Amino acid sequence: CDDCRQTGFAARTGVFEVMNVSAKMRNLVSNMAGEREVFDEAVRQGMRDFRRAGLLKVAQGVTSMEEVLRVIPAEYLETE
Repeated sequence: CDDCRQTGFAARTGVFEVMNVSAKMRNLVSNMAGEREVFDEAVRQGMRDFRRAGLLKVAQGVTSMEEVLRVIPAEYLETE
């Protein structure tokens, strides 16, 4: 349709990666822990990474997998 310019999408929605800064996270950052260690701890503490956030939007019917792959850089979608 003209509203979505033949894309199937009429609006935008955000995909977020929000990290809680707990005492343990503060210590990891203060002690210059590696990026992977900080990321893994954030996920253990409940952070939803971009990959999972995007997949959740797909599962909820908010967007399509093609759209997630189009707009989120590939390095954020890698599993390891």
